[in-house]
Amino acid sequence: MRFFIHIVSDTERIEDPEGAEFVDLEAATTEAVQSARDLMARELMEGRPVPLGWRVEVAAGDGTVVLAVPFAQLAFPPPGDNASAGGSLPAMSRAEVMAGAIAIQQRTDQANRDLRHGLGELWVQLRALSQMNAALGNR
Repeated sequence: MRFFIHIVSDTERIEDPEGAEFVDLEAATTEAVQSARDLMARELMEGRPVPLGWRVEVAAGDGTVVLAVPFAQLAFPPPGDNASAGGSLPAMSRAEVMAGAIAIQQRTDQANRDLRHGLGELWVQLRALSQMNAALGNR
């Protein structure tokens, strides 16, 4: 069966123009959920907040939306909700999600500090190189 996976953001609807063949709705749902999680992870890796107000939709070939899953439900699934997990991952408590988010934030902060330090050192080396170049030019 051909299903289309759309992403609905706060301001726009990004439609899947081609769709893909899936064995059934469950397989399409699993793919949609994983795509949404990948998008959320990419947003975090880019230093942007998780778009909890967005949703992923699975549409049938005639355009009828047969399933809509809010990103917030994927990030904070209700206890015992395996549907939002795509049946593949155990549900995490809010505390576990928050602990994971805090750990990610701490790693991001450290990476930013390391980057600022490295750029500072590079700037010092560039100034020294510029001074050496100017001294050589005066000879």
